[in-house]
Amino acid sequence: MPLLERVWRRRPPPVLIAGFGWIAALTAVALRLSVIASLRGAWTVRAVVPSDLPVVDRGPYRFIRHPNYVALGLEFLGLPLIGGAYLSAVGLGLANALLLRRRIADEEALLMAIPAYRQRMGHKPRFVPRLSGR
Repeated sequence: MPLLERVWRRRPPPVLIAGFGWIAALTAVALRLSVIASLRGAWTVRAVVPSDLPVVDRGPYRFIRHPNYVALGLEFLGLPLIGGAYLSAVGLGLANALLLRRRIADEEALLMAIPAYRQRMGHKPRFVPRLSGR
């Protein structure tokens, strides 16, 4: 879909839009790598929460509960923008959010059922770090 949109537009995106796309995409890669490094062997693509889950609150988990989903959202936004596929960026971003909504809610329920997780992570925001210490 982004490729077709790019061909349909017949002109490259403005430098500012493509630059924003690159920043979003590269930020997503950096965030994903920090998630994998923080979780180490506990990282998985499946929403599996073992009963002996060690609570990870290092790396990006110091600030938010779901940095991997933030990385995914940045990818869906940034990659189409690099090529000027604005409609694809919006459409894929919304589709991603709708599809992940249920998965994230289910994962949250599983995680919050673990007392240690709830105590150490329950007060942190899901996706956007707080700008103040409040």
